Amino acid sequence: MLKPAFPALEIFAQLPPGGLLLTPNNRLRNRCQQVFAAQQSPGACWMPPPVESLRSWLDKLWFQLQQRNWQPALQQVLNREQRQLLWQRALDESLDRQLLNSQQLCRDADSALAQLLQWQLISDLSQIDEALTPLLEQFALSMRSDELPLCAMIKAFATELQAHSAITPDQRDQLIMRAFQEGILEPLPQIDTAGFAQISPLANALIHAGATAVNERPGLTQQSELSVAACADLDEELYQAALWAGQKLAENPGHSVGIVVNNLGQCRAQVEAVFSRVLEPQHLEPQQPRYTLPFNFSAGTPLAQTPVGSAALQLLSLLQDEWDYPQLQNILFSPFWGDDSETWLRSALFRRLQKLELRRIDGSTLRYWAERTAEVLHLESPQLPRQLEQMAEHARRWQRAPAEIWAARFSETLTALNWPGSRNPDSQEYQQLMQWESILEEFAALSACGGNLTLTQALQLLRQIASRTPFQAETRDGPLQILGVLEAGGLAFDHLRLVGFGQQQWPPAPAPNPLLPIQWQKHWKMPRASAERELELARELTADLQNASGDIVVSYTCEEDGVQQGLSSLFESPQQAQHFAEGALHNHYSQLAQACQLEKIEDKSYRHSPPPNANGCAAVPRCSRPRPCPH
Repeated sequence: MLKPAFPALEIFAQLPPGGLLLTPNNRLRNRCQQVFAAQQSPGACWMPPPVESLRSWLDKLWFQLQQRNWQPALQQVLNREQRQLLWQRALDESLDRQLLNSQQLCRDADSALAQLLQWQLISDLSQIDEALTPLLEQFALSMRSDELPLCAMIKAFATELQAHSAITPDQRDQLIMRAFQEGILEPLPQIDTAGFAQISPLANALIHAGATAVNERPGLTQQSELSVAACADLDEELYQAALWAGQKLAENPGHSVGIVVNNLGQCRAQVEAVFSRVLEPQHLEPQQPRYTLPFNFSAGTPLAQTPVGSAALQLLSLLQDEWDYPQLQNILFSPFWGDDSETWLRSALFRRLQKLELRRIDGSTLRYWAERTAEVLHLESPQLPRQLEQMAEHARRWQRAPAEIWAARFSETLTALNWPGSRNPDSQEYQQLMQWESILEEFAALSACGGNLTLTQALQLLRQIASRTPFQAETRDGPLQILGVLEAGGLAFDHLRLVGFGQQQWPPAPAPNPLLPIQWQKHWKMPRASAERELELARELTADLQNASGDIVVSYTCEEDGVQQGLSSLFESPQQAQHFAEGALHNHYSQLAQACQLEKIEDKSYRHSPPPNANGCAAVPRCSRPRPCPH
């Protein structure tokens, strides 16, 4: 069983009645609960341990304030998409020019405001000028607060918040702090914190305001054996890590094995593919029914990239009136559209559309050839032409509407298309269906901020929500955990392997917010502000990882972006790790690739038009010699 890297049972025993242990995330909280439950007698009744993640603790405090009918708490806390809509309006009001990437500017402005609030540089958005003017003078910046573009955007954003009686999550944290200061909330006798790598000043002040005594619990230290593995590329790194994990689990199936991948969110699909190929090769067989992989990921797959979520978004695009060939192919051959009775019709329709050689297919062309193809195949009452006509009728009839109306329309559209099909969904598909219903509810909640939306705007917002909502299949806890760097903090493993820790990847490069003066970000050590800040944080995380296990292997790629690199300097010069030879499965794939020669087949299905000449006219064939005059 995976355990936290701090003495959780000892902390629980030392907490006074009413005390609380705070962790940075739900994953670490769940591990503490599992360790506590493992010590209880089977069949006995016992109270759950006093442990919460920081976010869940703040959510419960906010719920208590609402239950007590505290007036400042009777406001809506906006989510990311709701804030994005209000920032877009604020941007249109504060800037008198059109921008190419206004969405990115809105995200930067939202992040900048969150940093100003979390670092307690401003407290009241209506007095933004009074708060920022001393800061500009402190750093001798030759500008006034009204000359700062962010200041004008925040003023317009504050006006939108007031009009909707809404607040941001950071303003909610400020109100919770105010409730402690005014005695609305009673402080706990003691709060212990464990596993925090970084914490903002506002969150730190909240913890101290919420308890009479606060103790920071350090992690356990242990002597570890560190070895290094140099690899050619990331694929080899992951392949070696999978073979290493398989060897450790074969030696002792009860041991916990951790794989920490730097930038896991950007390469999750590649990680899953390599580990499935090595540890679960039968998972790749087409005849193999789908099942949940036995290793756990800390980073979920965006719902928009799951089979159910992707199919739903593709089918909703039938409400639009133009598609390219790859998009139309995915729609027509989706296994979540109806049943298999019209597979021949869809296949014949797509082949007929390919023969048209059009750049894009419009709605009228698709509907016309759907009817013609159904007539040629002599099908009785085909559903496809009728469904396409129904989609066209919806697109013509449905005008601008709030998000909640569009949510009902989208559900009606999917029902008309017999989504998600007639077959029974498996376990993962059922979980994805439940999550799809939840994001439709979240999308409908945009009505309070979004106003009337067009079809294109509604589909774009729904896709954004589905893309940022991670899907994590419910699985039993396994011995192999694949984690990101931050998610691995505070956990202990029997064996640990670090992937992607070369000189150019670790510490990561800084990425300061472009809307805040860089002097502010460096002085208050805001996230991603400077190389010094990233180096300081990387040192803390590296120390935590080295104390997480007694057996550690760190790997890196010898070349990154065409530049040779070595191991990150934050690790000492360790010994060389074992290099695993190519396995039988890899050799099998190589033999399959080299088993036969590729056969070239001349494709005569299309007749290409002759190329135009340099003058733009059609090419005119010339005779090799003049013809004799017939007279």
